[in-house]
Amino acid sequence: MSTAVAQFEERFSGLLEHVGAMDVAALLEVLQTRTLAPGEAVITRGTPHDSLLLVEWGELVVTVRGLEISRLGPGEVAGEVGLLSPGVATASVRADEETMLHVLSGAGLATLWAEHPAVASALVQGLTRVISERLRSIEGDVDQLADQGHHGVVGLLRRLFGRAA
Repeated sequence: MSTAVAQFEERFSGLLEHVGAMDVAALLEVLQTRTLAPGEAVITRGTPHDSLLLVEWGELVVTVRGLEISRLGPGEVAGEVGLLSPGVATASVRADEETMLHVLSGAGLATLWAEHPAVASALVQGLTRVISERLRSIEGDVDQLADQGHHGVVGLLRRLFGRAA
């Protein structure tokens, strides 16, 4: 296994838990690398989006209507929902500092499904876990709001997200 493959596999181990080393090499073949300048937007809320962003180094800031909701660093991902269900982005993502990303486009995922379906399946399994963890985190945030007496906000969030919130 090459050093680059091993480093990639280690950095994104949570996402790639079910992807073997040879399969990581197949994934790397369909990824594009992109370096962002500080402040550069990579996803803009309200515009079409269908790519997964994997942070190699640097930091991304995720905002919704100007409110910062998350910071993502090395080994973390953004855009997972857009990759699996292409549509209009619900959040904006920009680089807080110079940042290097690996980008898996919808077309890249289609290639992976066609040429390496087991790799695509394992990747989707990892993305499902990422999405599930984020939903659990939202549920914890909603419970915290309820504990602080923000019941109107909690009711709205539960109607929007169902029991996950």
